Amino acid sequence: TLFRSYNPGFTLYEPTSALNALNQNAIVLYQYSISPHAKVILQDSFVQASNVFDQPAGGVSGSTQSPTAAVFAPYAEQVSNLTSGESTLQFSRNGMIGAGGTYSIVNYPNPAQATGLYNSNSYGGSGFYNRRLSSTQYMGVNYQYTKMVSSAASGNSETQVNTIYSFYTLYLEHSLSLSVSGGPQHFDVSGVQLPASASWTPAISASMGWQRNHTNFAASYSRTVNGAGGLLGAFQSNTGNASVRWQVLRTWTAGSGASYTIFKNVTPLSTSASQGGHTISGSEIGR
Repeated sequence: TLFRSYNPGFTLYEPTSALNALNQNAIVLYQYSISPHAKVILQDSFVQASNVFDQPAGGVSGSTQSPTAAVFAPYAEQVSNLTSGESTLQFSRNGMIGAGGTYSIVNYPNPAQATGLYNSNSYGGSGFYNRRLSSTQYMGVNYQYTKMVSSAASGNSETQVNTIYSFYTLYLEHSLSLSVSGGPQHFDVSGVQLPASASWTPAISASMGWQRNHTNFAASYSRTVNGAGGLLGAFQSNTGNASVRWQVLRTWTAGSGASYTIFKNVTPLSTSASQGGHTISGSEIGR
C-alpha cells in the first residue's frame, strides 16, 4: 500500500471571449513487467480544449506525479501534454523501492483569451521507499523535485520545489484505513517579473477511507506548495475532499463528492503575479 497522494487545487479565470475550436484528448498507458517483482509504467496524456467544460477529469488521487496546481481558463483554448514514467521493485516480502519522472507543457494558442496566463513547461523526478511493518501498518519515505518555467513577454519565471516526506498508514479493520504524511518543502522562485525568493514550508496530507459491501466513504486534506501551470510564482494550496458511494441495487450505484481549495501566492507581492483565490466544487453520480 503506497500513500503518495496530493490533491492539487485550481483557480478559475473569467472568460474574455468564446471560441469554437477542435476539442480532443488522448491517453496512452503502457505497463511492462520486467519480472514478477519489478515493473515499468509509462503514460502520456494530451488535451486540446476550447473551454473548461471540455477538459477531462483531473488526476487520480494517489498519483506519483509531482504535485502541480492546475489552472483552468474558461472559454480559452488550451493545449497541454503530460508524460510520466515510473519503475518499481519489490525487493523483499515487506519492502519496495521505486523512481519516476514527469514532463508537461501547458500552452494558450490565443493569448487574448487568457489574459494573465502564460505558456509553461515543467519537469520533475521522484524516488520512494515503502515498508510493511505488519499486516495492518505501512510506512515509507518519498523525495520529489519539480521545476516549472513560465514564459512571459518580458522574460521567464522559474519555480523549483524540493520535497521530502514520510507516510504512515494504519488499517484499524478491514473496512477502515487512516493515512498521514508530512515533511519539509523548499521552494525557490526567480525571474524577470518576480523578485528572487526562497523559503522552507511544511507539506502535510491526511486521508481516511471506510468501505462496506455496498457503501464506501473517503475524505482527505492536503497542504502543499508548488508552481502553477500558466501562472508566475509559487502557490500554496489547502485542499479538502470528501466522497461517498452507495450501491443501491446490483446495477445501480449512486454517489456524490465535494472539494474546497484555498489557493495563495507565497512569493513576494508583484503586480505581474496572481495572488490566488479559492474554489468550491461538487459532483453527483447515478448509474
